[in-house]
Amino acid sequence: MTTTAERKICNEVIEMLRTQPAYKLKVSSLAKRLGIGRSTFYFYFSSIDDVVRHIEDEFLQNMADEYSQIVNIKKLQNGDITYEDFLRPSIEYIFENLDVFAVLCGDNGTPRFKNKFMDRIRRVLNIVYMKDSSKSEAENILNREAAIGVEWHMNQYWALHPDSVTIEDMVNFFTAFLNNSRII
Repeated sequence: MTTTAERKICNEVIEMLRTQPAYKLKVSSLAKRLGIGRSTFYFYFSSIDDVVRHIEDEFLQNMADEYSQIVNIKKLQNGDITYEDFLRPSIEYIFENLDVFAVLCGDNGTPRFKNKFMDRIRRVLNIVYMKDSSKSEAENILNREAAIGVEWHMNQYWALHPDSVTIEDMVNFFTAFLNNSRII
C-alpha cells in the first residue's frame, strides 16, 4: 500500500520523467520540488531508481492482477469468455492511465519497464498459446512472440498518440489479432 507521501513522490517523479530520463533525476532536485528534506525522501525510498521501480510495479500490478488473469484464461480456454472479455480490463486500465504508460514506455522511461511489461504478457500468452494442440510447439511460440511484440508496439503507439486510437479500436484489434493468429 502506498502512503500519501509516497504517492506525492511518485507523482513528482512521473512529472520529472516527462522532461528528463530516469538516470538523470536527482534526489536533491526532487526534494526541492516537493518542499521536503532529502531525509524524508530516504525514509520512503532508497533511490530514484527505487521510486521508478515502484511506479512500474504498481502500474503492472494494477493493470490486471495475475490471479484474475489466470482465472480468465481458464474461462477463455473453456469458451466461457471471449478474447474481447479477456482483453478489455487491461486495455481499459492502460487507457485510464495512458499518461503514466506514455512516460514509462517513452524515451525517458527505463528498458526495465518494457521487459517487465512484455514478460507479463508472455506469461499470460504462454498459457493461451501452449494449449493449442492443433499447432506445433514452434508455431505456438512464434504466434505468442508475435502477439507480445504487437501488443507492446500498439500500446506504445497508443500512449504517444492518445487521440488517434480508442479503447474499442484496441480491443477490436487485439481480439482480431488473437483470433487470426490462432488460425495461422
